[in-house]
Amino acid sequence: MRTIVLGAVLSAVSVQAGATPPAALAEAVAATGGVKTGIAEYALTWGKWPAAADPDVVGAPKSYAGANVARLDLYDNAVFEVTLSPAAGGGHIRMRPENPDPSHQPISWICESPDVADIDRLPGCNRAAMAFGPEVLAIAAGLKTAIAEHRMNYAAWPAAADPRIVESPTRYAGTHVARIDLAAHGVLRVTLQPSAGGGHLVLTPDAPGSSIVWTCTSPDIVKVASAIDDCTYAPHLR
Repeated sequence: MRTIVLGAVLSAVSVQAGATPPAALAEAVAATGGVKTGIAEYALTWGKWPAAADPDVVGAPKSYAGANVARLDLYDNAVFEVTLSPAAGGGHIRMRPENPDPSHQPISWICESPDVADIDRLPGCNRAAMAFGPEVLAIAAGLKTAIAEHRMNYAAWPAAADPRIVESPTRYAGTHVARIDLAAHGVLRVTLQPSAGGGHLVLTPDAPGSSIVWTCTSPDIVKVASAIDDCTYAPHLR
């Protein structure tokens, strides 16, 4: 895994068809500079990583918004993520310390992205595989069966948060999945772990006949189809 230390050089980056504009990557890198410094100073002072969204380290997520950056979020263990704006092609650039020990200074940073295909054009960054697909499908399979049985027995979709279907949203937490919520009409909303890139998947059932057809969409994972076949990006569902 390559690392990046407090910055990147974007000169001489060529523009390719469908690629993220160099200006977008430059703005993303600029947004990370102050956050990295804040995290390093906090760790040096307190001997631990700052808490998620610590206001002493980061501002409000959308305070970093610009022409190409939509927001910046700080998670636990000094992991933070820059979300690119739709105009810049969307996607996320995630930074995390190479060494999990906050007393290890200076901090070297691992830079990766689950959904910016050309992230390797940014020196020190690489593409992180969108590995959440198999886990989501495996967990959702049992819930889909329970929803189908409920509809068959009661001729209706289960109510939102029906404990007979989803006992507890966080019960399904795993390596990539943070929680699964049951919404009205049998809709399943999957929330991914920050370490998996965050974001949500929405699994929507329809029963045009005797069988149930499921549709998979995501309101905030631009390239979700690279993780789950037939799953589409649907920003209007935010």
